[in-house]
Amino acid sequence: MIPTHFTELITILTNSTNKDSIKWNRLSDDRYKLSTNKATVEISRQLDEENDEYYFLFSFFNVSLAKVITFTISYGDADFATMEQLFKEAELSALNLRSSINDFINDIKV
Repeated sequence: MIPTHFTELITILTNSTNKDSIKWNRLSDDRYKLSTNKATVEISRQLDEENDEYYFLFSFFNVSLAKVITFTISYGDADFATMEQLFKEAELSALNLRSSINDFINDIKV
């Protein structure tokens, strides 16, 4: 379950990313980062090879406190779909897929 103090942040990140108000950076396959002067967040999709299921790892790094808070959401957890949506939005943002798809659609319109 998403820790209570992160619920609003996850919602804002998902909605703001969906509206292209914020831009994520790709760190590697299945790992994305968003930074401000005060904090950095990362979301990644990891494979639990033992159970052959994915889980999401979310990290919040507070710059002034030099503290990292991390939590995971596993397949089957109540908030898995919420974290999956944030991950997908971060991926679309970092890879600039919305723009690429729209450009392609405009190119093929008759």
